[in-house]
Amino acid sequence: MNFEEIRLVIKNGRSGTLGYASGVFDVFHTGHRGYLEICASHCGTLVVGVDSDHRVREMKGADRPYDDEYVRVGNVENIGFMSFVKRSTSRFYIAKLTPDVIFIPESQSEKQEKINGWGFGANIVIIPDTPGFSSTDIIRRIRFEKDGGGE
Repeated sequence: MNFEEIRLVIKNGRSGTLGYASGVFDVFHTGHRGYLEICASHCGTLVVGVDSDHRVREMKGADRPYDDEYVRVGNVENIGFMSFVKRSTSRFYIAKLTPDVIFIPESQSEKQEKINGWGFGANIVIIPDTPGFSSTDIIRRIRFEKDGGGE
């Protein structure tokens, strides 16, 4: 779905509390799924912003993302959540959606103060990280094995 389609769905039939989460979700893994499932357990409707390829390159470097934005959005949608490619800042989308709850991973808890400063009035819930899962580590392993695994 694109962002405007999601806004229409919410406007025409949102059920309960609206939650918003965002992230890269590169090389989708159990940690991502667990994070989103916990987010969903705290709200009636969860909307997920998936960072665009351009934004990911700005944040993580020229060799990322590993999976393109459409694959990453598809992975989130495949487990049942409305998602869209996020081409602007979370602040822009939060202003348009006006969610009741904004979810932040524990590893990014420093964002809580910044989001509170935006004045949207949403509750902020920090979700614990799932130990042992990291897209960056998975990508390193894939690339290491692809390059011959140090042989």
